[in-house]
Amino acid sequence: MSCSRTYTLGAAVGGAGTATKSEETPWAIVGSLLAVGIVYKDSPPAATTDVTVSTVAEGGMPSQSVVSLTDAATDTVIYPTHSLTNAAGAAQTYDGTRAIKAPLVVAGRFTIAIAQANEGDYVVVTFVYEGEG
Repeated sequence: MSCSRTYTLGAAVGGAGTATKSEETPWAIVGSLLAVGIVYKDSPPAATTDVTVSTVAEGGMPSQSVVSLTDAATDTVIYPTHSLTNAAGAAQTYDGTRAIKAPLVVAGRFTIAIAQANEGDYVVVTFVYEGEG
């Protein structure tokens, strides 16, 4: 069964085209991340606004990049996947060239950041996943 969690980032602070904000979610998700919705709020400049979402390095797991949008301000949905590997870390493929993809597996909280925005801009991020959290 699919679940969802939504996080509203606080307002960016700084000048026009240089404002930033970064926060960590207070909750964790453990499971397969199916989709991440990004909704821009206020009036972020499309020519410069960057949004990143990554997992927080904790519990022995390194940080993973989930979303990295550059110079964008259009609401979107991202379907994060990763290439499967074998026990030795070699890429798994269908035919030696086409990587086998699967939903990104996560276990922890997220860092959400907006950069190169305008004062007061922010994003609302919705995570759709199968698992716990």
